[in-house]
Amino acid sequence: MAPDDSRFRAAAGQAAVPQPVAPGVWWLRLALPFALDHVNVYILDDGDAWTVVDTGLSDADTRAAWTGALSVLPGAKPVARVVATHHHVDHVGLAPWFVERFGAELLMTQREWLWGRLLGVDDTPERPEAFARFFRQAGFSEAEAAEMVRQGDAYRRFVLPLPAAYRRLCDGDVLEAGGRRWRLLCCPGHSSEHLCLYDPQGRILLAGDHVLPTISPNVSVWPSDPDADPLAEYLTSLRRVAEEVDPDTLVLPGHGAPFHGLHPRIDWLLDHHADRLLLVLDACRTPVALRDVVPALFERALSDHQMVFAVGETAAHVNHLLRQGELRRETAPDGTPRLLAAT
Repeated sequence: MAPDDSRFRAAAGQAAVPQPVAPGVWWLRLALPFALDHVNVYILDDGDAWTVVDTGLSDADTRAAWTGALSVLPGAKPVARVVATHHHVDHVGLAPWFVERFGAELLMTQREWLWGRLLGVDDTPERPEAFARFFRQAGFSEAEAAEMVRQGDAYRRFVLPLPAAYRRLCDGDVLEAGGRRWRLLCCPGHSSEHLCLYDPQGRILLAGDHVLPTISPNVSVWPSDPDADPLAEYLTSLRRVAEEVDPDTLVLPGHGAPFHGLHPRIDWLLDHHADRLLLVLDACRTPVALRDVVPALFERALSDHQMVFAVGETAAHVNHLLRQGELRRETAPDGTPRLLAAT
């Protein structure tokens, strides 16, 4: 019989109130101003200080929520370390605030720190032009591409520039925190060097956005690396987690409620992406632009902001099929690429 996770689902409604989920581990849910309206962060009890895993956005509401949460946790203790699972704004946005307020140390994988540092300070004109070119090549007009650049260039609104120095975390390292020995697993796909923390003795996985209980994590190609195949990395890292993590592990995700049933969830995600690859192939039976493939994966109406991510995710499936030789790319008379199933 599967473990009863009802208490976690019930606790999910208690916004910004720390909830104990295991000895030495607290769960805090913070609000987000997006369609995905919350992020989970975790607080590990190190005795004389706290280690925080992910932080939420850099905004006044999140700072106030953290101030309140820290005031009700047992003991008046500082935050000594901040571990960021990846560089996305809802996970690392407030990390510089902890560094400045408490003198906390920031711990991240190298590529995630580099991406976060770069996106936080890069205001060169070449960047928006590269993004606009990506969307034009996908089949969008000049005006549409310009609006998507505006929608997609919001990183610095929600994250302070990451500190110039950090402590590097690597795959296979062991991090002692919360009275546990966490084995670090680098699981790329959702981001370039996404970090999961696994306590094999206590059977707990701090999963970040690698495995979520009810939605599929976004796996996208971004304009800075238009030929990348992040879907291949994601599928490989899912299989690795299935092999190395105990089936009876409690998963503490970046969104949604903590849950058991990691292996069935991974099976669902693998099947989900296999189905989406078939949908992309079917949409490319005649030559089409990338934008024309998006409705095959996203049937609902999308806002401009959502379209940025939908194009990136569609491109991830397209690039995977191109690498597999199941799609080919042709050039239309107007010079833009067209996609066509190879057989």
